[in-house]
Amino acid sequence: WIRQYILDYAFSSVNSNQLIHSFLSSFPQHEHEFDWNLLLLGQGMPPYTPDFSSSLELSGPVDDLYQCATIQAVPCNAHSLFSSWTTYQQAYFLDKCIAEDNNSQFTKDPLALAEAIGLRTTHNCEISLRWSILLLKHSLVHIMNPDVANHLRKTGKIKFVIPVYLALARAQPRCIVDEFANSIFEETKHFLDSIVANRVETILATPISKPPLADDDNDESSKRKKMKKKSKQDEISIDTPGVGWAGLIRTPCVGCPKC
Repeated sequence: WIRQYILDYAFSSVNSNQLIHSFLSSFPQHEHEFDWNLLLLGQGMPPYTPDFSSSLELSGPVDDLYQCATIQAVPCNAHSLFSSWTTYQQAYFLDKCIAEDNNSQFTKDPLALAEAIGLRTTHNCEISLRWSILLLKHSLVHIMNPDVANHLRKTGKIKFVIPVYLALARAQPRCIVDEFANSIFEETKHFLDSIVANRVETILATPISKPPLADDDNDESSKRKKMKKKSKQDEISIDTPGVGWAGLIRTPCVGCPKC
């Protein structure tokens, strides 16, 4: 229909009646399904809810495995299930894991999950990105190298690199993480685009933040500083699962004997 519509009205102005007539000439079965006056003259989004039932075929098995792993334990067939899923299903599963509360029994041992479903051997950057973020969220620095390092060595795309360095900026302990982040950047920066490299350098050079004082919220100058800071972060925000530019505020070391 679109092709015919363009051919019929090329280089001309089209009014609503012509549009409706053209549409119904190709789809007469839909003549009584639309309230044209409401669509053309009404306000807001059209009162139409798409049928998302088909998406349950993809998300359903993911939700089932996630619930099973959260409430009970990772089932013995988890590896075969996970490997049979599409990238979108695997990414959806890991996004749910990243969003899980730190205090959950399930997220206290993501390494067991990784071994059960074969996460550590993936060559898919969409998956290794999320696995790296999950590792750093729980400060599992004992497998930060090679898992996170391998991810950063195999890709230079900004969508796969920057979120990991932002997660590194918030991982613990700081002394180990900072040394690792600077080391892997020195190793990989030769193949990074200048834009990506500059953003990584900005993250690595950001001073470690100090916890705010208890009465900071009552200080008008502090409020103005926070608003200005948030505005600056909004200007450079990146839409990434589990991580935002708020990670640019590097957290201080917590409970590290070395520091």
